[in-house]
Amino acid sequence: FHIVAPSNWMAGSVKFSSLLGTRTTSVIPNTIETNVFKPYVKTEAKKILKIDPEKFVLMSGFMPSKNDKHKGTPYLIEALEILSRRKGIDKKKIELVIFGNKENTEMPEFPFKTTFLGTINKDEHLAKCYSAADAFITPSLEDNLPNTVMESLACATPVIAFTTGGIPDMVKHQKNGYLAEYQNAEDLANGIEWLYHRPNKEEIHKAARLSILTDFSEEVI
Repeated sequence: FHIVAPSNWMAGSVKFSSLLGTRTTSVIPNTIETNVFKPYVKTEAKKILKIDPEKFVLMSGFMPSKNDKHKGTPYLIEALEILSRRKGIDKKKIELVIFGNKENTEMPEFPFKTTFLGTINKDEHLAKCYSAADAFITPSLEDNLPNTVMESLACATPVIAFTTGGIPDMVKHQKNGYLAEYQNAEDLANGIEWLYHRPNKEEIHKAARLSILTDFSEEVI
């Protein structure tokens, strides 16, 4: 047996297996179509979604199951509440964009203006949605190598997430995003605020795209 894992976290987990732990293990990540998931001009992408180009846009996705606790939705809600109460944060300049297959009626109350995109079936349009965001937030508590993180970075949108699973394989702290302390909503809010006040946001955007081209493009994998 030669075990192939998509992330370093998964490869490390194999070592705890009494059956497979002694086998040779390699990490070969999943790849992404970088010619599909690519950056679009941010102001134009915002106009496509009918969002004020001057807004600082936070994007996140929701899973349909209420029992899907490993997605960490309560931490996202708490982090946004914390952020909204901080000095230097203008609530009117921030907009939250949510995609996924939950109905609007199932959504919790958010402290910022919120736009619901529903289910997005076309990758090209999804890439424009990522490009419209200034940051993608994933509060996932357990994930291997989540596609949404890779897609967002490929579209030059920084990711703010917990340090868990395979996410640190993609997100490099304060380089192409922010890795918050696990299950710490306060630190998740810190990550959003860090990017909100960042003077050189363009450098972070470029680093996000470059990190995928360098480590996860089809040619590299």
